[in-house]
Amino acid sequence: MELNITDIMAEIHQNLPNDWDLLFIGHCYSGNTEYVANLTAHELHKRGYVQCTHTYAVSAKGAKKLLEKININDLQKAIDLELRDLMEAGKLIVYSIHPSIVVQIKGDHDLSDAVPGAIDITYPLMNSTIKLLNDLDYDLD
Repeated sequence: MELNITDIMAEIHQNLPNDWDLLFIGHCYSGNTEYVANLTAHELHKRGYVQCTHTYAVSAKGAKKLLEKININDLQKAIDLELRDLMEAGKLIVYSIHPSIVVQIKGDHDLSDAVPGAIDITYPLMNSTIKLLNDLDYDLD
């Protein structure tokens, strides 16, 4: 995640419209974009859909919609695909930050990897917390 995530999130919330259901701050793909605001180092967009649930926030209104629309006892696909379907159907109001301020790093032994061995693109951060800790020789193990 970005080292200055607190400052970035404060700026996002100053510019985030009140109608939001989900706010993606980390994702791997988004489409059908509508520009909302240019922040200091990022852009806020209203999205038709977003893929990958690396990091996101849910409003109270959005949580209610998710509980009403998704049957968690009978999921037919991965949650990010369920969310994408709701977004494409216009049932969720979604915003995202570009570039992402949190990224998912897949390691060789990533137990959460739905497709073992798949090669994924890792998007760089501007001020990576992990990079800073590595530069300081901080033991991450």
